[in-house]
Amino acid sequence: KEEYKMVTDDYKEAIARYENFVEKAIDYLSEDDLLLLAKGEWDYEIVINEEPIPSSGEIDISESDFEIAFSERRTDFQILPDEIYNEGALSGDYFDHLTIEGVEPNDIQRTDGTIVTGFIYEFESLPSNTSFQLVLSDELKERLELETNTITINIQ
Repeated sequence: KEEYKMVTDDYKEAIARYENFVEKAIDYLSEDDLLLLAKGEWDYEIVINEEPIPSSGEIDISESDFEIAFSERRTDFQILPDEIYNEGALSGDYFDHLTIEGVEPNDIQRTDGTIVTGFIYEFESLPSNTSFQLVLSDELKERLELETNTITINIQ
């Protein structure tokens, strides 16, 4: 027990030092620098059947049943103060950043964990030679590092 307490105390002390450092360092950073740091604390991803979208925005799939997952992952351990940290998230609601045009999903599921929130769009029995688009906001396009706001999905 004593050894555990010593290790815990060491971690608490290290965390306090990091927090103190961050508080001081923030005073030396510009608003743009702070926003860049805050954005680095949030990760966004869109995958189709667990495969990332190519930067060109064009994807061919051979399955008529598939899922599109849009997720937001926050860092495990928040170092930045809340008011700066929260500036790193996408603005507004998720549906402000992703719309599906050309087909309707059979179901949309929300997953909500401590650090990961996701939306899973399920599609079933789409006919071959069907194409549809995911339209992304400029903000999401930038976060995903894509070349285009329109993702075209072609069912083979």
